Amino acid sequence: HILPPYQGQQGGNWYKGTANAIYQNLEFIERYEPEYVLVLSGDHIYKMD
Repeated sequence: HILPPYQGQQGGNWYKGTANAIYQNLEFIERYEPEYVLVLSGDHIYKMD
């Protein structure tokens, strides 16, 4: 799953950085019991042909 880098699930409050985005989505992440979680900044995500 990919979480978009804007408003959290509660709406209204924008993320205040990477750590805050993770914190606001802990329930979503823990629901899937991942072995690993990859966190990238927006400039590391791109589409290639």
